[in-house]
Amino acid sequence: MLTQIGRFEMPSFVPTSFVIEGRRLERLRPVFGEYVVLDVMTPGGLKRSVAAQGAYTAVTVPIALMDAVRAVQVAAKVPITPAMVASNMAPSTPLGLPTEQLAPGHAAIVAGYLRGGFVDSPPVVYPPTESSIPISFAKHDYDAPVPLKVLGAR
Repeated sequence: MLTQIGRFEMPSFVPTSFVIEGRRLERLRPVFGEYVVLDVMTPGGLKRSVAAQGAYTAVTVPIALMDAVRAVQVAAKVPITPAMVASNMAPSTPLGLPTEQLAPGHAAIVAGYLRGGFVDSPPVVYPPTESSIPISFAKHDYDAPVPLKVLGAR
C-alpha cells in the first residue's frame, strides 16, 4: 500500500531571463525619416533595401556597394546627385565604361536617402526561405497491409 509521507514543493515561477539570453523580441521599425530601410541577409551576403515611404519601387543592393556610394557622398564637396550615384553603382568594365544602367528611379531613391541621413544599423531580416530548413515526409501508402505479429511469435 502506498501512503503519502510528505509533501515537497518547488516554486513554479523560474525567471528564465536570467538563464536564457538573446535579443529581445520587438516590433520591426524600418521607417527612418522619409525612407524605409532594411538590411536583408541572403545567401549572397548582406544587402540593403531602401524605398521611399508610400512608393512601390525599392532599391536592393549589396551593403558594400551602398557603403561605397556613402564614401563618395562624404568625399564630395557638393551634395550627392542621382548622376553621382548612378556612375558609382552601375557595373563597369576594367576601362571604367558602364556596362549597364540602373533601373529608372533607383539612383534618385539612393541619392535622396543619402541626403536625408545615412542609417547606420537598420533592422536585419532573414527571409524564411533562407533561414528555415524544409522538412518533408515520404508519401504513405494507406492501402498497404499492416504488419501484425502475435505476441511471442518469431
